[in-house]
Amino acid sequence: MAWLGKNRFAAVAYWAGAALAVIGGIVPMIQGGQRMPLVILPFVLAAVLMGANALTNDRGPVWSSAFFIVAAAAIAYGILDLASLPVRLAVSGGCTGPASSCSVGFEPPMHDYEWNAVTAGGTLGVLSLIAGAFGLLAVYRHRPKH
Repeated sequence: MAWLGKNRFAAVAYWAGAALAVIGGIVPMIQGGQRMPLVILPFVLAAVLMGANALTNDRGPVWSSAFFIVAAAAIAYGILDLASLPVRLAVSGGCTGPASSCSVGFEPPMHDYEWNAVTAGGTLGVLSLIAGAFGLLAVYRHRPKH
């Protein structure tokens, strides 16, 4: 398992964070319907950066920190994108009838599957951040034997 590098715990933590980020982006896209189609993009960017972190974690803490900060910002953006739907409906006031009878500028209320998508995406995003933070902690605590 040479692809894990010298610090295996950090690599496994980063790969776990990447997997959670991908799943956290796919679940809202599949469950959320047409109102959250592009939420996968920041989560995929974070997964790519976490994977790059896993492959290059033995190059030092500077690269790992830079990749993790950008990945964390991408996940935070994705979670805020998920949270924008309920906030948008609360501010604009959705219509109470079926979707076809809504006037221009008003959206129908959220369905249960959309609430589940927001919850699952947000939870998986936070878990991805936690896994990446453990990887970063392992990079900073790793003391190579000379």
